[in-house]
Amino acid sequence: MSEGLTSKDPKMEKLILLCSSPPQERNVDEILRIVQEEAPNLLNGLAMSNNRNIARHLEIKCYANDEVVFLQNAYPDAYYTVLRGAVSIYAIMKGVKHSAEDLAINNRLQYGKFLVQLRNGAGFGELSFNGDLNHTPRNAGVVSDGYASQSIIESLAADEKKEKGCILLLIPERTYMSEMYALHASKNQTKHKIKFLKMCFLFNTWSMDELVRMAYAMKRKEIVKNGALVKQGDKAEYVFLVIKGKVKLSINSEATLKNASGEKIGTANKMVEIAELSEGDIVGLVEAFDGKKTMERSIHAIGAGVEVFCCNMQNFELMLRQVPKTYKLVEKIVLRRKHWETLRTEYANNFPMMKCTLPDNAVEMSKYKLSRESTMSEGELRILTEKKNSLFQNLREARSNYRTAVTKVKVKNYPKAIEAFEVSKSRCEKALAIAENIQQLELVHQAEDILAEVNEQLILYSTYEGGVPPTGGVEKQTSGSRLNSRRGSATLVAMRIRTLSVDSNAGMDGSPQRRASVGDKTGPHSKPPDPAAAAEELPLSPDTQHSISQSRSHRRRSIAELAAKAGLEKEFSQMEEKRAGEIVTSPGGSPMKSPGGTVLRTPGRPSLKIEKEDSFYHLLKKPSPPSKGRKNSTSGRRDSNNSVRRKRSISDGEEKRKSSLIGRIGSGIGSVLKKVK
Repeated sequence: MSEGLTSKDPKMEKLILLCSSPPQERNVDEILRIVQEEAPNLLNGLAMSNNRNIARHLEIKCYANDEVVFLQNAYPDAYYTVLRGAVSIYAIMKGVKHSAEDLAINNRLQYGKFLVQLRNGAGFGELSFNGDLNHTPRNAGVVSDGYASQSIIESLAADEKKEKGCILLLIPERTYMSEMYALHASKNQTKHKIKFLKMCFLFNTWSMDELVRMAYAMKRKEIVKNGALVKQGDKAEYVFLVIKGKVKLSINSEATLKNASGEKIGTANKMVEIAELSEGDIVGLVEAFDGKKTMERSIHAIGAGVEVFCCNMQNFELMLRQVPKTYKLVEKIVLRRKHWETLRTEYANNFPMMKCTLPDNAVEMSKYKLSRESTMSEGELRILTEKKNSLFQNLREARSNYRTAVTKVKVKNYPKAIEAFEVSKSRCEKALAIAENIQQLELVHQAEDILAEVNEQLILYSTYEGGVPPTGGVEKQTSGSRLNSRRGSATLVAMRIRTLSVDSNAGMDGSPQRRASVGDKTGPHSKPPDPAAAAEELPLSPDTQHSISQSRSHRRRSIAELAAKAGLEKEFSQMEEKRAGEIVTSPGGSPMKSPGGTVLRTPGRPSLKIEKEDSFYHLLKKPSPPSKGRKNSTSGRRDSNNSVRRKRSISDGEEKRKSSLIGRIGSGIGSVLKKVK
């Protein structure tokens, strides 16, 4: 194990000697002391009991230059940390082959494409471990570089350098999973860095080896509350990827002050706010692509809890150049950002007495935020809009045909139901293709959910010949069973809640009249409800008759559970409090409780009717505000009728007063004539 070590490195010799003892006989305190000195970040955040258990089981191995540490697709056996020397990571690319001549010149080509070199203190090998112990094979190979590029042995002779090996600390798989995996999973380690990169449209098409290389180059950093990440004039070293919170960019601009006649009277420095960027955005792109030596923008945290990944500017640009498609996209983003910054600084120079804070619509105006739309031309944006419209139309048609199929199943018209299911499937497949093309992940999930449900129903009813309804069919589905077997996206949960919150037989106050559902017409010209339409269901909703037979309290509990799944507990509780506080009166005026048993009825007050905007459905889909200048037709008719009645009453009163006045005048004239006679 210790071949190649000399007396010039007694610390490593001592560590190897200590770790050669059996676990229960080791000097744990001395091992921990050396490990803390050589790899201070390895055991950070662990309890002392974890550290001591790791010290009892860790291993120290030496690898000569060009010796394989592990190969790609090997089963994970340990977590590795570099103590001395360096290692290189390689990944074999599909379809890439090398000739014998190339391998003779560079024998490392057999291990694949070079990704990154790791040096003292760096850890690797955690990507293959999973919490369920169903570990995945290594997605890259590792080869020892010995002491390559290590400045501490520059004075050694060439033959002595070859003899010096790379020293690695190994934590076996069982010890790593029991003592360290939870900490690595909670921190943003390589696996989580890759997940973060995949969420950004710039990197979600990258291969795994490219993502791994970028992940190894990223370091996590936290910013104090309202603190400065970097200031204008500082050395330009890093590109920052925002993990959590918001940051504000600003430029210190020098404005020229002029008098009323236009003469220069002096200058003034103003801090001009450029943009506010949030999670998933990247800061420092302009400096990286312009090759600036100093920062031309200040970056401050907005509030507390802001976290970023730091990546060296030169490495970041180099990795982007290796993916030409991404490099061109970033170039477009940089040009758009520079254009917006020029507009902001010119505004500050031309109007030095005006505020330099960001307007409310700055994000829409500038397109400074990192997004796919910010890299598109007007023509590309128009095409994207058309694709989105087509996507929404296909999703609507898929849901509509699903509801039609459910209605046909209820009336035992199975051929028509299968036909509607087929149309719904076709629409879902089209929507899924468009959503994947424009990378709308949430809509991809929605289309997949509906498609999976439609495929299930097609399998069940395509071979159904009557009799007992098939198990799992829409005729027998229980409350929430469809929803629980699916991905459970917020949209589908909202659909489920909306269905439960609309009762076909009772109003919100328990009255027997049917409560208007979403989309129903109201007013004197509304049509009576269609029984077939009343039986229609939303996708993944419970059987209508089953939901009607449930008690109100049971149904409210069901809605509460689904609200919790959708993350709407607070809003639901507010609606319940408001609902419990509503007071209604019975026609007789006697104090009593409503049929639901929750709303009090007190005499002496008119019946209070809960409006649509007070229902729980209002939380899921707010009604659009009425257009300006348009009056409600029902209220307009009511107002006109009232004015007509008012005019009639006024005219009737005037006629009565006129007739009484004429009568008094007539009687007065008659009495005068009598006296004259």
